[in-house]
Amino acid sequence: MACKGFLLLIDFLGFSDFVLKEPLKHVLAWYEETTKKSMSWLDKRNVKQSDNCILKWNYLSDSLFLWIDDYDRQKEAILLLVYYANQMIYTFPPYNKNIPFAPIRGALVYDSFEVSEKKITGKYRTETQQLVTGKITHTEDYSLSKEIYMILGRAVVNAVKWEKEQNWIGISIAPYCVNDIEENYPNELGMLLKSRLLHKYKVPTKDNIKLTYAFNGIMPSPFSKDILSELEEILALPRGNAIEDKYKNTLDYVRWIKENELHVLPLVEFSL
Repeated sequence: MACKGFLLLIDFLGFSDFVLKEPLKHVLAWYEETTKKSMSWLDKRNVKQSDNCILKWNYLSDSLFLWIDDYDRQKEAILLLVYYANQMIYTFPPYNKNIPFAPIRGALVYDSFEVSEKKITGKYRTETQQLVTGKITHTEDYSLSKEIYMILGRAVVNAVKWEKEQNWIGISIAPYCVNDIEENYPNELGMLLKSRLLHKYKVPTKDNIKLTYAFNGIMPSPFSKDILSELEEILALPRGNAIEDKYKNTLDYVRWIKENELHVLPLVEFSL
């Protein structure tokens, strides 16, 4: 039975073009670098993670899903997911030399989902035939074991829906979840706002704007890159209007944080 929990979806923008234009070995190399960086974020984060509160994650092409599958520990889940994601927004390895980081867009939802892990095993036989006579000259039996990993439920559908609706580079909480989270996790939400990991913000969408909680992503100096300058450099490059709007909207958000000195507070630490 699917239970309610927090699920974070991160989508890599422009990834399809990257796959179509680059050799597969370059794509695989990017995956490897990204995975290593993700692992290092987990190792270096200032969250004291107990044995019973482990962050799970799974790549699916251009999407990354993150969750904690202990449904009794969702208070810890929202803290861990928001903290972790704040370190990722403007720091994924770029697809090419023209951009300083891989652009991402994401959604955090609080809804029902279930993770199914199944191991499928079987016995198989390979046969070698002569090309001329078709006679079998060699047979070999072997066993194969494969773990099938699926994430199903309303949380997945609604996370994808809200991720696609946004028109910027950033991560935010799906608006339909806000009341539920405010009612059930007021202390955790308060901690995230106080530490500036989240901000109440009118997130740009493809049709309008929607008020929700946006992830910050701007770390205090000297730990932060100059995201503002990087975004301005990207906007100076020739791009289509749709892509340009995403970067302009992101630039507006980063300027708002910079001008109001709303970067993430240093030495944020949560004990799980």
